[in-house]
Amino acid sequence: MAVYMIFYQDEITDRAGLNAYQAAAGPSVGAHKAIPRVVTETVETIEGDWKPVRVVMLEFESREAALAWYNSPEYSQVRGMRLAASTGAGIMVEAFKMPGQ
Repeated sequence: MAVYMIFYQDEITDRAGLNAYQAAAGPSVGAHKAIPRVVTETVETIEGDWKPVRVVMLEFESREAALAWYNSPEYSQVRGMRLAASTGAGIMVEAFKMPGQ
């Protein structure tokens, strides 16, 4: 079952640092066969108080594949760049499965 990792930034504190992170993290995503589904800074809050300024959603074939990327040496080396350049969080969710499938 597909799994999505969703990351958001509430604030970008170092634009150059975040750009450097994106350039460094990109190859690690491709090496793990992830599909970038959303990478945007065009975010409109339609309910609640949540006001992210950037959202990224990556699709993986399974929970194991998602965690293999997240914990990989390639990504572990650059993750700190994102954390240093922005504030936010990340979550992992399973894809919707229709009853009976």
